[in-house]
Amino acid sequence: MGFKNISIDLIYGLPGMTLEKWIKELELAFSLQIRHLSAYHLTYEKKTVFKIWLIAGKIKSINDEESWQQFFT
Repeated sequence: MGFKNISIDLIYGLPGMTLEKWIKELELAFSLQIRHLSAYHLTYEKKTVFKIWLIAGKIKSINDEESWQQFFT
């Protein structure tokens, strides 16, 4: 299509996301020959679906060790 400057934003620290899954996401993103990638850790903001599910016990946040591993990958 002629796009030459593609950026991708990814979120890590998602419930159920393992280090292996995160690495696969990164590999896929970089295989697209992007020029910029931003990665953000999931935050649980008030009145969002993720916060509601977290409080209700429908999802569980990842532990600090998993979070650090994903951050430093």
